[in-house]
Amino acid sequence: MNPNVIVKECKIKKQMIMSLSLGGLLTIFTGCANTQQTYLNIQRPAEINMAGYEKIRLDGISGQGGQLINAKLRTALANTGKFTLVDRGSMTAAAQERALSDLNAQQDVTTANVSIKGDVLLVTPRQERLQQVMRDYKTGREYYVYANQGSNTAQVSFTVTDLATSELITTKTFTGEASTQTDWYNDNPPNIDMNGLFDNAAERVVQQFMKTIAPYYESIAVNIYKFPKNTANTTGQGLFAGRQYLQAAKAFEEALAASQAQSEPKLKEQAQITHNIGLAYECAGDYNRAAATYQNVLALDPEGKTAPGRSSLNRVSVRQADVGRLKKQGVLPAN
Repeated sequence: MNPNVIVKECKIKKQMIMSLSLGGLLTIFTGCANTQQTYLNIQRPAEINMAGYEKIRLDGISGQGGQLINAKLRTALANTGKFTLVDRGSMTAAAQERALSDLNAQQDVTTANVSIKGDVLLVTPRQERLQQVMRDYKTGREYYVYANQGSNTAQVSFTVTDLATSELITTKTFTGEASTQTDWYNDNPPNIDMNGLFDNAAERVVQQFMKTIAPYYESIAVNIYKFPKNTANTTGQGLFAGRQYLQAAKAFEEALAASQAQSEPKLKEQAQITHNIGLAYECAGDYNRAAATYQNVLALDPEGKTAPGRSSLNRVSVRQADVGRLKKQGVLPAN
């Protein structure tokens, strides 16, 4: 028998799957019973400040798969809306099409402020075929399960240079990996599209590099705590969902007052409603009031058992710092 072949009892496997599934459902329902999850798009600054650099000359990506990465990088640069792309190669082709002189084309190219070039250092495609023998616990009949596992890795080094001073702005190496698996019963599985995997790996490399030179948006999941019997809190939920964050904060403050007025105040409920208030202020961009509110959450729940006061406070601190960097990068107004 092939050393990669493993004999398993289906009965045991099915029991494990059922157990895991039930446990997962219990976790989901327990963790989400009193929360409403939503996603926020947060603008993040670039790793380096590229303010003042408006025109980029893309000198190309060399090496295996470089042409694909070069095309993806061109698209990503254009999509930022921040840079004008001046590609030496494309300018030369355009000049030929329009019968322009090489001199004029070269003059256009030299208006660029910065040069970006790269080298593909590593491309590692891997594919492995696995086989397992499964046995039906009722009939004792054996059958085969086949799987193809594949991955592709791209490692690229990027160099960004100031063309006016010839100074190196940054040089970074990024690695992107993509993987997949196909399963088949009693037959060989179809081959894995390794080119498609490289396309995904290349996309991840480009995305990582773009975060170095251009601001980007990051999606984060946040939870609003629900209390159906508290009318003001429910009103706040609706306002928050409609992105009326300051109005939502006011409604949540009314909800907190109602909770505090109960004959038997519940600290857990107050901590969670207070977190709702902080989140509303955070989304409204009032980070000072958000931070102060999250401090109140910590006072009610220092260990964070009922509401994430500490992590929320840390997130606001990062966002405050991000605002300062985004202003310096010319993305947000200075005042």
